[in-house]
Amino acid sequence: SAVVSVPSGTASLTDCGIVPALVSTIALDGRAAARRSLVEGAEDIGSPFCGGSNNCEEEEEEEESYADSLLKFISAQAIQILEGAIVTHNGALSAFHELKGVDILVRRLHVEVEKVKRSGGAMAGDRSPRPLRAARRVLLFSAVNCLTVVFHQHESSSATDPANAPSGSAQLRKPELRDVLSEIMDNVDSYGGVLAALVATFLSDVMNSDPRAVHFVHESGLAGSFLGLLKTSGDDDEASNCGPPGLEPSGELIMALPNVLTALSLTEAGAKAVSEADPFPALLSVFCSPRYVMPASRCLLNEMAAIVGTGLDELMRHNPSLRRACLKAVVGAMNRAVRIGKELVSDEDGAVARAAAAA
Repeated sequence: SAVVSVPSGTASLTDCGIVPALVSTIALDGRAAARRSLVEGAEDIGSPFCGGSNNCEEEEEEEESYADSLLKFISAQAIQILEGAIVTHNGALSAFHELKGVDILVRRLHVEVEKVKRSGGAMAGDRSPRPLRAARRVLLFSAVNCLTVVFHQHESSSATDPANAPSGSAQLRKPELRDVLSEIMDNVDSYGGVLAALVATFLSDVMNSDPRAVHFVHESGLAGSFLGLLKTSGDDDEASNCGPPGLEPSGELIMALPNVLTALSLTEAGAKAVSEADPFPALLSVFCSPRYVMPASRCLLNEMAAIVGTGLDELMRHNPSLRRACLKAVVGAMNRAVRIGKELVSDEDGAVARAAAAA
């Protein structure tokens, strides 16, 4: 990692074949993971591949072994080194595309996510908790982050051969990647806000680089999965007409939300869909909910209000049709903050009066 952070070091390692070596490491471990996944899938449907209940139990123990966790960490480190090389040196990016590195990462993501779903006993559309160990979480984070970096570098670099470099929009249309993104956004409480923030950033980058992808994101259900992050709980607040948000308390995820909303509204049909979903009250209610402030969470520190406000201001400038909904949500959040403040003052005055009477 230290060597690839220096351009001369990355160039030397690329000439020596570091990119094929790293891609091979990921591919070999990915094929092994896919074989284990097939065996587990056969076990779930009662296939004789398991050879009886005892063998199935041994296979399950092997899947959860310490060695398997180490392999996942090794793959994650290989992906992180690849990411650093891609950012530093255009030759590494070209070599990565020539080796179909994007396809390998997408397949590995799909295999790991399917194993997570299967280990939790989840069926299609089921939102039961997904058990995630640290090694798999690190691997998923590294793979999604690397894909985001690769597509960003592809759009900003003129040295990449278009014939070997698939666009983010083309990859997004593949069922494997679409299913992975939907699964993560539908189960943020299991996968975590940081991973969901990476997925949100990936979606916004793809839609901003190719507005034609906006229609697909809405039609495929990816937009619905994202907007589902901003659904509120059942109890409505009288001041803002919005209950406490169900959003994961993650600063990275909250910062990414306005950018994705702006990208989803790049087309007229997309802006209409966002207006109908009206995610703005839920987004702004994080600033009035105890779940998102200290001591429960630190996610609103570091100028979070200014970051979200700037994102919504850009959204309103590019989509005047959403201005009314945004401003209504802002007024509702301010009214709720005022009401909370008055309740606190009233409680403090009552406490002081009771203390004085007791004295």
